[in-house]
Amino acid sequence: MAVQLWLTALRDSGYVFPLFQNKRKALFARPFSHITLLGQFNWKTAQSQAVEWVRMWSQVFPVSNIILALPQGRSVFRYSAVENGAVPQVLRYFADDGFYSPMLNLIYAIEESGAMQGVLYVHDDMLLSSALLAQLGTHEWVGTFDPETRFQLLCDGTFRGKTPPSSWHWWQENCVSPFRDIAADPQMDAFWGQDTALDIAVGQSDLLYVNTRNRTQMLAFTALLRIFARHKLFLECAIPSAVVIMQQKYAVRVHCAKLCTIWDNMRAAPEKWPCINDKNYAAFHPIKPSAHHWTRFFRKITMS
Repeated sequence: MAVQLWLTALRDSGYVFPLFQNKRKALFARPFSHITLLGQFNWKTAQSQAVEWVRMWSQVFPVSNIILALPQGRSVFRYSAVENGAVPQVLRYFADDGFYSPMLNLIYAIEESGAMQGVLYVHDDMLLSSALLAQLGTHEWVGTFDPETRFQLLCDGTFRGKTPPSSWHWWQENCVSPFRDIAADPQMDAFWGQDTALDIAVGQSDLLYVNTRNRTQMLAFTALLRIFARHKLFLECAIPSAVVIMQQKYAVRVHCAKLCTIWDNMRAAPEKWPCINDKNYAAFHPIKPSAHHWTRFFRKITMS
């Protein structure tokens, strides 16, 4: 009886109870009040889809911590559609199908975050398990590429180590030539130092969490992203390479989250993915907000 009275008094005082009571995943015992969530939307997005994305993610992050990156002329977002007057910040950018813009949007989110302790960048069709979210807020960065598969860019613009296979057309068409230009860019001098080789990597890059508390690291990281974006280095070469260079030069620790994805004819049907119920996976992509099942999967993956 005393406990019930105490809980009633807390409720009446305006106390907000943690969203989850699951002790095994005490994710929301500490709200993400010091982490910015950047949602990258690459394609035309309906008002209802953007609002639903905000509504669901706002159960994890305060709406005031959310930045929506929406392509100009392709997406709509009216503040009047959000309940209770709480609205995210909307960043409009020039649409490029997500090839390079996420780097510039991530720079914006980092620089806007001020006293925040981190920035979580996710594409609109990326879902994270509650177990992975519970790991955020430490000094460790999080991505879905494997930083151990790195190879090297030499200062003469050539490569050393196992480069991506020629069957991955993005490498030949959107990475090789930009990397050569980057190697010759004087603004890279600060990263070369006395080295003749820099670690680089490739991999899926629809998710990245960076700890922003170290200002020196953030100045270096955003400088790298600006150089890569200026030379139009493809996202899946740019983000992993920027992160492993930060590992090499600043001893940044990176956790590789196991990614559940599929490339065959079941790609649009995540309920059929062999990995969808496997607890060893922590990130799930792509689960499209435009599909009727997005909210259901958000509840299943992120809210349980």
